[in-house]
Amino acid sequence: MKYIKNHLLISIILIVGLSSYFVYSWYQLGDYISLNSSNASDRVINSIVPSSSAPNDVIEIRGVNLDQTVQAFDKDGARDTTKFENEINDEKTIVKYKIPDYFSGGYLVRVGPNLSDTSNMVSVTVSAGAIMPTPTQSNSGTAVPRPTETAVPRPTETAVPRPTETAVPRPTETAVPRIGAGLAGEYYTWTPKFNLFKSASSFLKNLSKGNITNPFDYLRINRFIKRELTPKIQLDWAFGGPGGVRDYFLGRWFGSIRAPVTGEYTFYLDSDDGANLAVDGHEIIVNKKAGMTTGTYNLESGKYYKIAILYFEGEGLARINLSWSAPSLPKQVIPTQYLYPTF
Repeated sequence: MKYIKNHLLISIILIVGLSSYFVYSWYQLGDYISLNSSNASDRVINSIVPSSSAPNDVIEIRGVNLDQTVQAFDKDGARDTTKFENEINDEKTIVKYKIPDYFSGGYLVRVGPNLSDTSNMVSVTVSAGAIMPTPTQSNSGTAVPRPTETAVPRPTETAVPRPTETAVPRPTETAVPRIGAGLAGEYYTWTPKFNLFKSASSFLKNLSKGNITNPFDYLRINRFIKRELTPKIQLDWAFGGPGGVRDYFLGRWFGSIRAPVTGEYTFYLDSDDGANLAVDGHEIIVNKKAGMTTGTYNLESGKYYKIAILYFEGEGLARINLSWSAPSLPKQVIPTQYLYPTF
């Protein structure tokens, strides 16, 4: 019996406590709804201060019964809502609102969390970094006029005549000839029991046209000795030869030649043993034995011509010299400055 009495007493205490809590909570909730409904209906925005500001600046929204929540709507209805960053005074007449840095264009600004409450909206425009209120309505429905803009006349622009430009004649450019460095030279060995030339004439003509063909395809040669830049074709090995080879070697030189004067040139090819010369595809000297041989060719001053020389040595002394002459040019070994290793 004592256990039943205690259990009944505890139940009565719990029922009374819960009833008191629900009554108090209902009273508080009703008071909150009544208070906020009343506040929302009396909430009005009167002005925005300052009248022009830039994004990220803080503006003051002034009015009556304001709320800490500020909402801004763009023309597409997108909403920016801030609450905790905003400061509101105790009288709820001023809310400080920081303009978002991405704002640009027209917006509707309002205070309060109730989206259906449009009585306190104000229209603003953010343009070129400044926010400016556009005409709005006061609580009485009277439009607040915007200040009249007075056009400031622009000063008349007077055209300033440009000075007449006088063409300055450019100096005549005279082509400066390149300074030569010599001809490209190559050396090979050959076997004496075979005829050296299979088709030497075709080989030399092709070479003097700029076609650097493989000499093994034309000449009965054995192996490559060396390649070098030859400043002048004025070589005398006596009883020696290139790369330590004494006898039975072949040399070929090719590149370009530049004429210092215009006229018919005589070329002199002095060799031991034989040598051939071709200019621009024309074979002008063929000498299959030791001695001096000449040939002629017309050249124009300052122009470049392709040249190729083929030389072979059997036994004994070895030499080759290439000279030229013209009506106004005495005979001389062709100087390095007129020889070029490329076509």
